[in-house]
Amino acid sequence: MQIKRLLELLKISKFDKIFLFYEFLALIIYLAYTTPITSILLFWPLGFWLVSKPSDWLAEGVNGFAYHFTLSEYLVGLLTSLTAISAELAITIFSIYISFITGSTEIITIAVLSLTFSMNFNLLLLGIITRKTGKKILIVPEEVLAREIEVISWTVFTIFLLVFLNLLNFFTIGAESKRPILLPQFGGVILIITYFTYFFYMSKYIKTTHFERIKSDLTLNESIVITLIGAFSVTLGGEFISDGILGILDNFRSIISTIGDPVIIVSIIVGIAGAAYDIAMNYILTSRGQIIASLGNLVGSNIQIITLIFGIIALLVPVTTNLNVLYLLFLDGLSLWFIRQLVFDDRTLDAYEGEMLATLVAFGLILSLFL
Repeated sequence: MQIKRLLELLKISKFDKIFLFYEFLALIIYLAYTTPITSILLFWPLGFWLVSKPSDWLAEGVNGFAYHFTLSEYLVGLLTSLTAISAELAITIFSIYISFITGSTEIITIAVLSLTFSMNFNLLLLGIITRKTGKKILIVPEEVLAREIEVISWTVFTIFLLVFLNLLNFFTIGAESKRPILLPQFGGVILIITYFTYFFYMSKYIKTTHFERIKSDLTLNESIVITLIGAFSVTLGGEFISDGILGILDNFRSIISTIGDPVIIVSIIVGIAGAAYDIAMNYILTSRGQIIASLGNLVGSNIQIITLIFGIIALLVPVTTNLNVLYLLFLDGLSLWFIRQLVFDDRTLDAYEGEMLATLVAFGLILSLFL
């Protein structure tokens, strides 16, 4: 692929050029005065940019794959959700790695909390996007009803069982005992098996179903290159954000404590960073009129975070829970169940239902700040 063509595909905007110029200046300052502040000013903004900007590249790449392999619009959303969780996955894995090196369990708690915030931000965004359709009624495709309803229900009940189990342990063990583990190791194995089972049957269903072909100007090679660049960028951004968590807690804990609980505040920031990809990606999809792809992306992201990322966490490291995590998981489960009922009711989504979903999640998130 020619460099000129690659630059065309990357679509570096005026804002991106200004941001990269800022990063260049921050790099010079960092090299001249290497301090915790200059490090955070350099790497945290870069991490946020790297988990949001590549959304455009991945959207183009996935659309290219959809065109060449005749994939449906909803499956495009599922595939973008798979690339979307790369940011959360990178943040989680690097957080676990840093925890092993430093012995800090706090960074694992922040990673888990940020995942629960990110999941709820996704559903809030879904409600806002559906609300923005105005008078247009979205017809939910048969593939959602054929395969997604079951896995949404499975995810909801898994969340409720996790919350119930941990609440039971939380209030029955002694106050001086060790806090209960969020998910036992064998449970992580089951979640990962469920994840791959879901994708196996979904892909099997897609192969036997005919859909209208999505348009794309990319060749197959261009789709591969642009997707790989986007995925690598998101992963690198996740690493920068993870490294910054420890630096902020070590150097600015006392300052953040004047506002509130440092763990909660940093978790919200990291959760927004994880959701930044989804915000950018779904802005692109909705601007193209691919609302159903947004549905697949946002719901799919939550399903994959629960089944894949939480499964990986349970396999690698014991994570002790707290009431904030349990509450946010419960809110996510309720919101997913609400979406399931909306879809199953009349097989459509409209602006009113989107507004109800957005207000439900927003109300729940506001209440979480008072725990």
